[in-house]
Amino acid sequence: MAKGYTFVKEHKITYEWKIKNISSHLKYTEGDSTFLQSSEFSTGAKINDKWCIRLHLNNGINPPNPRKYTSIFLYNLTGCNVTAEVTFFWLDLKPELIFFKDFITEFKIKGNSGYPRFIKTKHLLSDELKLITNDVLTVYVEIIVSDDVITIPIESSFNSSKSQMVDDIKELYNSKANSDVTVVVGDKEFQAHKLIMMARSPVFSAMFTHEMVEKKSKQVSITDITPEIFEKVLEYIYTDEVTDLDDVAYDLLPVADKYQLLSLKNMCEHSLCSTLNSRNAVKRIILADCYRAGQLLNYVTECIVADTSNIMRADDFDELEKSCPSLGFQLLRKIVSNSNIKKSEITYSS
Repeated sequence: MAKGYTFVKEHKITYEWKIKNISSHLKYTEGDSTFLQSSEFSTGAKINDKWCIRLHLNNGINPPNPRKYTSIFLYNLTGCNVTAEVTFFWLDLKPELIFFKDFITEFKIKGNSGYPRFIKTKHLLSDELKLITNDVLTVYVEIIVSDDVITIPIESSFNSSKSQMVDDIKELYNSKANSDVTVVVGDKEFQAHKLIMMARSPVFSAMFTHEMVEKKSKQVSITDITPEIFEKVLEYIYTDEVTDLDDVAYDLLPVADKYQLLSLKNMCEHSLCSTLNSRNAVKRIILADCYRAGQLLNYVTECIVADTSNIMRADDFDELEKSCPSLGFQLLRKIVSNSNIKKSEITYSS
């Protein structure tokens, strides 16, 4: 069976607009309210999108109302309709996001969208919030425009078919009836059946067959796994499944490799592929290289080549050079050989 994961290429810009002498603009004036307009900017998408922000100060209302709002709108200056994800926000002095507003909509040609009541003007002027520094107000907008769609195939050798025998062994796992070995992991004990563990793992088979302490004893101690991870291993051994696999796949894959649970290792690789993003790609390619997870290694490599600029900005990218220089060199050769591929920001999804 073949599977694939689709990448929707995204083009993103965070535009910062500094408005000087803002106090003079906020003063009450007769007549129509004032609006300010930013310069034009673009995400760099293929459609050559163009945008600008308008800030409506609503200062022409008579009499002045202390509860009036400042409005904000994003205008589409592109020569076509554009679907975009938009986030407006301010940063305080910490800095932290405040007055965070986001939405996804289709902008018509010369159309606009935004918030007529984005922020109360009294909050804008508040000394407590300190949104204005040295009479300068800074407005931020983040825009994401999607265009290209890329699908990277990944082969699957995992067979999800079930049988009555599997159901019967599941019941044995739940009941622990006639268990003949106690596995001690940390401060927790697990009841299990030697025969089933031996049938599922060559490593456990060796432990219970050869002249080892485990063969003679009804108790086994495992010191290099946490109880939480071993419980997942035991669940897989009896049921061929792992609940909440995505949450533990990173820690579970090395254990599956050590105990030669090949199908479990395959499941972990699929899970790690499906939850890949630019922030965890470096850790996952190092993991794949260390534990000979070829399927994961190939997939993460393709993703890094497709999204090099984002992944190189990740905090742990330097770790790749330090811990796996040969792997880094292989990646470099792959990136150079694919240099004709246009790099842009992408979203990872299954």
